[in-house]
Amino acid sequence: SVVDLATFTLKETIQLPLYDAWGSAVETTANIDLGAGDIIYYTDGSWGPIMRVFNRATKQVIQSLRFDGGAPSNDTGFMDFAVTKDRKKIVAMPQYGWSAGGHTSVIAHYTIAADGKLSLIAQSTATTGLAREPFEAPALISNNSQSVFLKTIAVSSQNINDIQKTFPSAVWSISPGGEWVATATDIYDYTTGNKLLTIPGATASISGYVGTKAQAFTSDYSRFVYFNPTNRSLQSLDLVQLIGPGPDGQSFTPAPGAVITAPQK
Repeated sequence: SVVDLATFTLKETIQLPLYDAWGSAVETTANIDLGAGDIIYYTDGSWGPIMRVFNRATKQVIQSLRFDGGAPSNDTGFMDFAVTKDRKKIVAMPQYGWSAGGHTSVIAHYTIAADGKLSLIAQSTATTGLAREPFEAPALISNNSQSVFLKTIAVSSQNINDIQKTFPSAVWSISPGGEWVATATDIYDYTTGNKLLTIPGATASISGYVGTKAQAFTSDYSRFVYFNPTNRSLQSLDLVQLIGPGPDGQSFTPAPGAVITAPQK
């Protein structure tokens, strides 16, 4: 689905010409990201999820590949992935199986051609111990595309063997620049590694292998929004009050507590 962010209405529904799935809809998930122009990257629900490169203008899948860059087969596919902001590279995690299956503690690096197609550059050798679970922990990339967050590690988008940071548990969200990092239960400062706060009511438990955590930092660094599983409600934390102003002296407009004129109807 394509949503118009100005009106929050459904703008378009895209029919995917290729999509395979193991089991029912509630037993698998899919991942999606945007490439340059009309290119959309998405994975399906296969036992080894296949990466599809879809051209929105022509409505055609122009490439399908497994994790090692080869043609689709019953082999290791893709978990989540992150596209750099210049739309020239992708960093991805592997997946083979949903309930059962296997796991290799590697990540992979791909280049993106002018037409959107992918080519494998390398697979990592320094990520031994990268866990398979939780399946739905996302691949996240900082606004400057320098750091990619994959479960319990952050790596360089230029060199996937350059492990920049490690975290005590899987990362579920980051601030826009990656300065603050949230696990299921806590928020950390990326540079120092210090715990900034514990998320009220949050738990580390995940429901099944497709369970997830709903949380996000706002783009102005002022709030952290999350689903509280304890009281089953959507909550918001005032980060300016709890942590302080955003990184690098970021200012807020209007300033916290400022008196403003209500907009005219």
